[in-house]
Amino acid sequence: MKIERTNNEHAKPPIRSKCRAIKAVLKTRHSDIFPANLTTFYDGSQTLYTTGRLQLHGPEQSFDVQLRDALNRNLQEDYRVTLKDSKQIDLEGRYAFVNGIIQTYDIPQDLVQALDVAMREAMTCSNVYFEHGKRFFRDNAGEYNETSYGKFWDGFYQTLKKTMQGLAVNVNKAVAAFYVDRCVAKNGSVINGAPTVANYIMSNTNFSEAETMSQLRGATVVVGVPQQSNGTRTFIKKTFKIETFAGRPRDVFFKLGDTDQEISVADHFEQTGRTIQFGDLPCVKLQSAPGKNVMVPSEYCLLLTPQHIRVSTEKAEQNAFSKGIILKASSAPHVTRATIQRLMTNQNNNQQPAGQPLLPRPGSTPQGFQMNVSADMTQVIAKLLDSPLLCSSRRADGLVPNDGTWNILETKVARAGRIDSWLIITFKPLREDETQCSEAINPFRQRLMTTCKNDLGIDILKEERFKRPLHYVDAGILDNYGELYQSLRAIITHSPNYGTTLVIFVFWAHSYSGYQFVKHICECTLGVITQCCKYDNIKNGASKPYLRNLALKINVKAGGTTSYLQGGAIAAGSRSRCIVMGADTSHAGKGEDPAVTAVVASLASPALNGNFQKYAARIRLQAPRVELIQDFRVMAQELLGPLRSSLGVRDFQATRVIMFRDGVSEGQFEDMLTQEVESLRAALADVFGTATRPRITWVVVQKRHNTKLFTDDPNLRMNSNDPNRRSQLKPGLMVDEKITHPADFDFYLCSHPAPKGTGKPTHYHVLYDENGFGALELPTLVNRLCYTYARCASAVSIPAPTFYAHLAAYRGHQLYTALRKKGELSNLNFQPDQLPATYDLSGQLTAGIKDTMFFC
Repeated sequence: MKIERTNNEHAKPPIRSKCRAIKAVLKTRHSDIFPANLTTFYDGSQTLYTTGRLQLHGPEQSFDVQLRDALNRNLQEDYRVTLKDSKQIDLEGRYAFVNGIIQTYDIPQDLVQALDVAMREAMTCSNVYFEHGKRFFRDNAGEYNETSYGKFWDGFYQTLKKTMQGLAVNVNKAVAAFYVDRCVAKNGSVINGAPTVANYIMSNTNFSEAETMSQLRGATVVVGVPQQSNGTRTFIKKTFKIETFAGRPRDVFFKLGDTDQEISVADHFEQTGRTIQFGDLPCVKLQSAPGKNVMVPSEYCLLLTPQHIRVSTEKAEQNAFSKGIILKASSAPHVTRATIQRLMTNQNNNQQPAGQPLLPRPGSTPQGFQMNVSADMTQVIAKLLDSPLLCSSRRADGLVPNDGTWNILETKVARAGRIDSWLIITFKPLREDETQCSEAINPFRQRLMTTCKNDLGIDILKEERFKRPLHYVDAGILDNYGELYQSLRAIITHSPNYGTTLVIFVFWAHSYSGYQFVKHICECTLGVITQCCKYDNIKNGASKPYLRNLALKINVKAGGTTSYLQGGAIAAGSRSRCIVMGADTSHAGKGEDPAVTAVVASLASPALNGNFQKYAARIRLQAPRVELIQDFRVMAQELLGPLRSSLGVRDFQATRVIMFRDGVSEGQFEDMLTQEVESLRAALADVFGTATRPRITWVVVQKRHNTKLFTDDPNLRMNSNDPNRRSQLKPGLMVDEKITHPADFDFYLCSHPAPKGTGKPTHYHVLYDENGFGALELPTLVNRLCYTYARCASAVSIPAPTFYAHLAAYRGHQLYTALRKKGELSNLNFQPDQLPATYDLSGQLTAGIKDTMFFC
């Protein structure tokens, strides 16, 4: 089913809700094509399933459909709909499965997709639910946050999967934020009427243009655009996206038509008969055609509802609304379990409208497919993997973590990195003098030194080697690369160089925008390791947990090791010849920005045999929205050189390579096998020789899934005084039956102690295995690698190499931003069919930084 706009060739493809409206009109007007006894299921895109063959006149048939614009009934939208027989789904496969003739893995995937769409049809055709992605949400009466600009809606996720037990419905609760349809004034009274941008500004008692813009940027608004027709002025409603704020209507001018005459926004609106009530509020700049600026007073920008709000969690501590949705989504396991059970039993506190079940009722039969859905959760048998023994410089006999955590003060770091000289540079605001800054920074400096040397045993020297251990730079130059470079170069290179130099930067909260420039200057030009802090975190000396976390980061950047596993991460025998790798692709928020790829590989250490504590990284840019790593072969080859150098031998011969690949969906598995796995195979053959190429095990690490595990067994729960944490799963819990793939090697592992909410296990899919790992051998290795993350004294949710690849990709984004602001990437083309299609960010780093863990 193909839908095209005919009266506007530049229009974007219609959204799912409009596609469904077009399909409904088509079905109503063409009953000869869609007989009454024919049931249809539509995915809202290009696939229409029917329980019988359509009565088309030929292999395909086109129809013209007209829709009235929902915002302006005088506007008509014309579409061309083309229906074409694609293929017939053999329902005999379903009967063969039910009767036990074929196994689950033999069920055709197209049949599973058809059944999945059929189960979602009831919600998509309902006016009660709002569809967002693969989730459905319902407005909750009374769930209104009076201190902010949005409200929280409850919802759910639902999909059909092939598992060992057969076809299973995967259900999970969901929470999302939506713009409110009313706003609250400063005095607390409700403003009735349209939710305009002006009302959102006025509802914010402490209006901050930057914060409000971050909340509204990208939101869709409706604006009345004046048009002349037969001497009569009419207003046609059009939709735009918010780009940014501008000045007040009286202060913003634009050229009227093709003339050079300039007119203010306020005068233009008054001439068209529209008065401006709130002249002190800013105008809104809307996204439009290139070269055009559309400025509209905020009171004339009507926010389209319902509309999903993209909530940023990066600065959640500064945003009450972000904190609110995180708290609402982070419910305890017993609450989450009860919510999911209510969804399945259709007893949602009597709030569910009659005739609109969230899911097919237990025992119900979706028309045309004859399916029964059980309301009971799947019962599985879990295995609890042992926690590894941790060793350090103080506890060589081994320390057993308690529920995935351990006291770093009992162990100290296993191996201390050496800092030969260090200093602190503070980017102070112009209003602050150096004396006031010193009073805030000096206590932090002393406590950090004490934490490093006394608490953790890190060999960090006093900074007296520098004549001035504290330097103050005006924050005003943070956005000026040239001035910032000259200032940092004068401070750092003027001081004597005694080996490894650490520079600690203190950013005042509002001056954090220069982070990318600072990292680029120090790591790509001056060759010094850095550690950045926010002033709000270190004032009054900083807290002990923060200082320890800071010290661990400094230690690993300086070549140290937090702890190591007794007996190594992998079984004895060939552990010294095993290489562990991680890879990740990170995409920027804007579609035109290139994707950042990162690959890390372990560097062997004779002192910590088989523990995989040190890693080197390679980072590259490639075409936007491309997930598979284009330069994988070259990046892998470059990483094997530092590996041999770290061993001090030239004839090192690896026997195993274990790759942990993050961020790949199941639909990309086939392409990954033919591209990335083959690239790694070729890279290893180039380095070690075809005959002696190491054997590859390729594991896909998936965190973005909706499978939750719950238990009633107290032996499988954490031991904590906190009732919420006491119901969390104990770290090391693994499931590899019933809910896993019917044919492939995959398992779920909860390796970390969940800090809040309901802990979610990580799904590991073994895509390729030449090493023949056993059913427990590989999960045990994965679980042990989750205890080797150097930045904390706790097990983490994914293996350390995967985490490091994610951090390296994030650092790649920072380096890209710095280069783009400098204008060095303006001539690069990241289209796959044009060269250069990739760009080596690792080549920007200095030789002394490139093969260190600078990204931590």
